[in-house]
Amino acid sequence: MYVLLLRRWTQRELVPNEVCFVHPSPVDLREHHRVFGSRLAFSQPRNSIRVPAAWLEIPLADAEPQLRAHLESTARTLLGQLETAPLVAQLREVIVRALPHEVPPVERAARLVGMSDRTLQRRLRALDTSYQEVVDDARRVAALELLANPNASVAECAFACGFANPAAFRRAFVRWTGITPQAHRARGGKRVARSDP
Repeated sequence: MYVLLLRRWTQRELVPNEVCFVHPSPVDLREHHRVFGSRLAFSQPRNSIRVPAAWLEIPLADAEPQLRAHLESTARTLLGQLETAPLVAQLREVIVRALPHEVPPVERAARLVGMSDRTLQRRLRALDTSYQEVVDDARRVAALELLANPNASVAECAFACGFANPAAFRRAFVRWTGITPQAHRARGGKRVARSDP
């Protein structure tokens, strides 16, 4: 989905350097090669896409100044969270990277941030939060970023946030923000309730 969205946003047939999957290789790779057209690696520690650095310079085909301002504001907020709560930010990043394929079990997430699950849970309690709250917040952050792109459908955003269907995503989004994803877009992404620990 990310590769297809990048192609849609840039209107270029971008080909990543490498695409990694946590799952084992399927028998038939024709569709993978058709979609990605790049080196594939299976049974990897995490799902990832390695792209040329030059991609960062490619302008969006339908760039909007308001969207840029929103994304820069979101980036500043995330950088602030890295400074104030590095463990939570690191854990949130681990979770977001695993979406949409799964929400990693707490044991695996703990390994990825370099500690046991007991230590992780103890440190989260000391920050007055829990693993489930960090998961929920990671999905919220991902949802807000994805919905900022007018070309991504609500169903695409739901899948990318790890929800099985748009209805479950809608319920979660209303719980996070008090409004539906469609209403959030209609308001231009403003007045979003925050739930940062």
